[in-house]
Amino acid sequence: MESNLINHTIVEFPSEEYLELRKRELLDVSDDFFTEASKMGMLRYTISKIWNKTESNKLCFTFEYKDEKSYKQCQKFIEEWQRTTDNSSVPRKSFANRGIIIADYKSD
Repeated sequence: MESNLINHTIVEFPSEEYLELRKRELLDVSDDFFTEASKMGMLRYTISKIWNKTESNKLCFTFEYKDEKSYKQCQKFIEEWQRTTDNSSVPRKSFANRGIIIADYKSD
């Protein structure tokens, strides 16, 4: 299934140690998180470490949604998950960028 809505969220940490701690926290819950979110129309969830910037401690989260309805349902779920499940005290700054896919090229 092709998606048309995407979100890239960049999260910046004050140190590599904080980044690694947050990464471990997220990997412990990501399977359950995605299982629930996929029921609402989330098609893809990725966590990647940004590596092309020196002295940068950033993770990139990519979320792809089936449609606008799925996006809205998932946003409610994510907000609730953050309030009830995500008890992390790791300091961080988040920058979200949401878009509509206008071209998508893939190789076989």
